[in-house]
Amino acid sequence: SKEYAKAISLFEKVVETEKGNVSAYFNLGNCYYNTKEYGKAILAFEHVLKYSPRDFEAPINIELCYKKLGSSITWEPHTNGIQRLIYSIGPNKWSYLTLFSSLLFSLSIVAFLRTKRTSWRRVTFFLVFGNVILVIICFIGASSASNYITSEKFALVTKSSIPTYMNELGEKAQLQIQEGTK
Repeated sequence: SKEYAKAISLFEKVVETEKGNVSAYFNLGNCYYNTKEYGKAILAFEHVLKYSPRDFEAPINIELCYKKLGSSITWEPHTNGIQRLIYSIGPNKWSYLTLFSSLLFSLSIVAFLRTKRTSWRRVTFFLVFGNVILVIICFIGASSASNYITSEKFALVTKSSIPTYMNELGEKAQLQIQEGTK
């Protein structure tokens, strides 16, 4: 277990300096799992899903952690399939797609203005309309992916249990929140 403690320390340093390092978060989660720190493992695997939404191993590992905790809590992804697809493309690629679709939009406007025949004007009009829709979709994708990476926040209990309330006298409440609770 000294090796796991050493690895945890190293991976924590990596994720501190490289926030989007999926491999480091994944390995950190595995280390926590092997040291029976399941709440911290769940948190690390959630970070894997934040930066790599279509990762197929992280959800399995999260479910294993919840099973090891023996809790009645079940894990459900906080994004649906379409959201994972949009977020996995990433904000940079969406931005490039927006620029490319804007260029296509500009070219379709030029084609529309230069076309003299009525039948071709209809075709180029639909091209302009289609490219407007494409630009809007790409812009929304870029904005959504960027917002997801920068503002998706959640809390997760990483200790075996914590009190939910302490009054002015410092007395603990009867209710305890269990490890792994979001």
